[in-house]
Amino acid sequence: MKRLILLAFIAASGAGTAQDAAPSSDLVKKYLTGSFTNAARVVSDSTPVVVDMELRRIWLREKKGIWLYEEQARRGKKGSPFLQGIHHLVQRNDSTWVLSEHHLDSLHLFIGAYRDVARFNGVKPEDARPLPGCEVELHWHAGRFQGSTGEKPCTESGPGSTSMTITIDAAPEDLVWKHAPRGVADDPGFHFDRKRLQKATVKAVGQ
Repeated sequence: MKRLILLAFIAASGAGTAQDAAPSSDLVKKYLTGSFTNAARVVSDSTPVVVDMELRRIWLREKKGIWLYEEQARRGKKGSPFLQGIHHLVQRNDSTWVLSEHHLDSLHLFIGAYRDVARFNGVKPEDARPLPGCEVELHWHAGRFQGSTGEKPCTESGPGSTSMTITIDAAPEDLVWKHAPRGVADDPGFHFDRKRLQKATVKAVGQ
């Protein structure tokens, strides 16, 4: 019995150590890329609309950090996203990354580019300019990347732009991605779950 208790303690300790260990670049990319939806949380979170989000890595040969393309659209309106974004992710130290939001003048021409990121080869990272104050410092803790712009003023680009607060909380299977008008403390943002590929069902001959 003592042996079983000891083994359980060692296993639990190992799990905690793995969660607190310094994350790799591959882990960061895994957490912050993919297809996401808030469909399962609409009722529980009192969110009035189902939103699908796509996050893809772009400019794959770029060595200075990781570039991401974001697209958010209401369910059934993939061709008309209400939000597009360019983000640059760089590592500050073993447990901290900085995700900065950028503006690309021609971004409206890249709707649907998450399906073919090679479309971005016609523009360069230098064409995307950083938005002042729109930097999220992501800290690795207990298996999650968490952070926000905090008190820094972040003004996003585009018509009717307002000062924003950006909050991110990323885990392997879920992602909180919040762009809230500054001063609106109770804006929950969107809590997404990672989509899973559905295996095709093949009917046997004769069925």
